[in-house]
Amino acid sequence: MLENEKPRVVVTTDSEADAAYIQLSSESVDRTVPVNDFVLVDLDRLGMVVGIEILGLGTTIPVEDILKDYHVSSEVSDTLIRVTSPVQRGWKFSVTSDSVSHRRLSADFAPC
Repeated sequence: MLENEKPRVVVTTDSEADAAYIQLSSESVDRTVPVNDFVLVDLDRLGMVVGIEILGLGTTIPVEDILKDYHVSSEVSDTLIRVTSPVQRGWKFSVTSDSVSHRRLSADFAPC
């Protein structure tokens, strides 16, 4: 990330797969740790959260547990709290097409 560049949180949902991914960092994933049966946390080689996988768009995301149990960049933690509420309500989006899935949507968030 460039010095003046703000960190971004990217939320991608795939209604066909009934799943979502919240990307918190552009770092490479070193390992994936299950938080529960429906939420997995991707960590980089230093143990920082890179992203959160949600299996089931209606799944409650245990944000407080993730913030307590794992290292989340302070630059994106407030944004993570703000974006997880709509994800948990199962955002309804218009269907768009891409080369990977015919029912995928991505939303981009940046701290104010």
